[in-house]
Amino acid sequence: MNPFSSPDAATLIAVATAESAPPLLVSSHAAPTACLNCATPLTDKFCGHCGQPASTHRLDLRHLLHEIPHSIWHVDKGLFYTLRELLRRPGATILGYMRGQRAQHFAPLSLLLLITGVASFLALKLHIEERAQEALSPDAAAELRAAHTHGSEAVLHYMGWLYLVAAPFVALFARRVLRRSGLNLAETLVAVLYVTAAGNLLSLLLTPGYYWARTGASYATMSVIGTLVFTAYQTWAYGQLLLETTFSRLGRWWRGLLVALATYGLVMVATFVLMFASNWGEYQKGFQKEVERQHQLRAAPPRS
Repeated sequence: MNPFSSPDAATLIAVATAESAPPLLVSSHAAPTACLNCATPLTDKFCGHCGQPASTHRLDLRHLLHEIPHSIWHVDKGLFYTLRELLRRPGATILGYMRGQRAQHFAPLSLLLLITGVASFLALKLHIEERAQEALSPDAAAELRAAHTHGSEAVLHYMGWLYLVAAPFVALFARRVLRRSGLNLAETLVAVLYVTAAGNLLSLLLTPGYYWARTGASYATMSVIGTLVFTAYQTWAYGQLLLETTFSRLGRWWRGLLVALATYGLVMVATFVLMFASNWGEYQKGFQKEVERQHQLRAAPPRS
């Protein structure tokens, strides 16, 4: 007797096949009552167990194009929303993040590394530092200009990490100056990361000006503008962290200015230390050549 001729056996085989086969591909899943990922009963738009959206659809090219940047950078509306809010109302945005409004915001550490990385990449590819040396020191010894260019490029390669090293020290100072905000050290560190990232974004937007600067005067002007924009934004942003205190506008601003100046000073010191430490041998040769050039200029007879 053939066992497969039995109706009961045929029924069991059909059921087993249906359970093991994947569901038919359809354009969408109509109002599932359980999560299609973990089978948890659904009570909202997202699964309370694994977080997957309740509504899913068949993959198409549009979905894949959306997922490419999201998968690589986690760049979704959170990135642009966070940057926009940090530029529009930094105090309210940062304080809201501290109080739990985090779902739509890009993580502070990732934001700083991403913005600083893009800025450094563009500066390296556009040879901004090489152009700066040609504009600011056209008569300096070629060896010294080369040493400074290579040192500046080394700083650009590690700029994100430089900011990360400086951030805890800035946070220690900022917590002292902004203590009336009620932020603890970790929260102040998050504020420093967010404000620094937004300030670096403003500096990034000024990159075309640095690129097109052809003379020492024009490059110096761009440097002053960049420093003022960066410092003014940080002053305003840190001052906004004190909006809920009894300080006057002037009291908030000068406290914000103290933190902004401390940030700028600390970053500049760290920049020069890294610049010389990474390229000290070349700097020594460059300084020697520059001294020789100066001696030759003094020894040369005056032009009639």
